[in-house]
Amino acid sequence: MSEQITSTQVRHTTPPPPADAAAAGISVFTVAVLLLGLQFTDAIPATSGLAFIPMLFVCGLTQLIVGAIAVKGGDHVIGLFFCTFGPFLLSFAALNVGLIHGWWPVPATDLAHVQGAFLIGWTAVLSLWLLLSVVLPLFFSLLLLLINGALWTLVGGIWNSNADLEKASGWLLLACAVGGGYFMASRWLKWEGLDVLPLGRALVRARHGDGAF
Repeated sequence: MSEQITSTQVRHTTPPPPADAAAAGISVFTVAVLLLGLQFTDAIPATSGLAFIPMLFVCGLTQLIVGAIAVKGGDHVIGLFFCTFGPFLLSFAALNVGLIHGWWPVPATDLAHVQGAFLIGWTAVLSLWLLLSVVLPLFFSLLLLLINGALWTLVGGIWNSNADLEKASGWLLLACAVGGGYFMASRWLKWEGLDVLPLGRALVRARHGDGAF
């Protein structure tokens, strides 16, 4: 009888695992950068790129929701990232759909500069997150480095009508997708008790933590 009471008490007192907003957000992020990478590396015909627009909307909206939930739960750093990248995907999809269908009154000669200026604005913010990521596990700094490298390369390609730079940005985006896959595998295995894919320690250790994630 005492053993039954003890096991019952254990079942009721063991807290459930905490929600993992980062895993939810990174999984959708991986899909988004994979689709963009395939498009910019010309792995799919340029005319088929519009088929990805609805998925970009879904990815952006999902990341925005995940970010808001993370902020509400006190995970402000993760929430801030997804509340930045989610709207970026939504507005990027809306910009391209609008330009293709002529919804935005932009002369054809200015299309490259409009897209370039749009990317510069968002990438500047993500570059700030890269600088601040030194207090996070090393994985996030490397992932943000790839993201910023891809987007700044894309800016150069679009602004200068350089197809080689655009293709290079696509390969960097595919590398981001690989990083996202690594993170998801790391979290999945950790949930199962196997901490075998480390995320690394922070470059700058914060006073309130040890850099572990």
